[in-house]
Amino acid sequence: GLVKDYLAARVRKRGRKAWIIHRLDKEASGLLVFAKSERAFERLKDDLRAKRVHRLYSAVVEGTFDSAGARQLPSGTVQSFMYEDREGLMRSTTSPLSVPKGHGRGDDEEGEAKAAVTHYQVLHAGHSRSLLRVRLETGRKNQIRVHMQNIGHSIVGDWRYGAKTDPISRLCLHATELGFDHRGTGQSVRY
Repeated sequence: GLVKDYLAARVRKRGRKAWIIHRLDKEASGLLVFAKSERAFERLKDDLRAKRVHRLYSAVVEGTFDSAGARQLPSGTVQSFMYEDREGLMRSTTSPLSVPKGHGRGDDEEGEAKAAVTHYQVLHAGHSRSLLRVRLETGRKNQIRVHMQNIGHSIVGDWRYGAKTDPISRLCLHATELGFDHRGTGQSVRY
């Protein structure tokens, strides 16, 4: 609604449309991209599907990563297959065909989970928490949240996916950077 109001005030035309390119979990914060035309929307959605959109997130997770003797803080990649269960929670499995019978929902009812790949780098390790930079290779619902839980480092404030602490009364996940080729100018842009 705020984006539509902004567009209406800017072009003095009521009802001006805005198309949402991607989503954020409602508990997360950060950058969103909207298209001002249907053509731009279709092209940017194609870029997102083809993994041409650069997405970085910041996450504060519970626990610290072992970096004893290392000159550099740890990094890694989490790979799995994900599906949504009947309660609406995303689940992770090692095989695309191992969705338990009767547990899938929506597109996943056929028993096939979808590939999910998340890359992370520890930026700072504190006493009981770590700050990570996270890059998505795929974009499944709740992917970062599930993958952090998988490696034993739930996102701070993420009670749905195993967090035990919530010092600021919110999920500590923020979409920090988005990059893509601007459809109007053709130039590479990063926000």
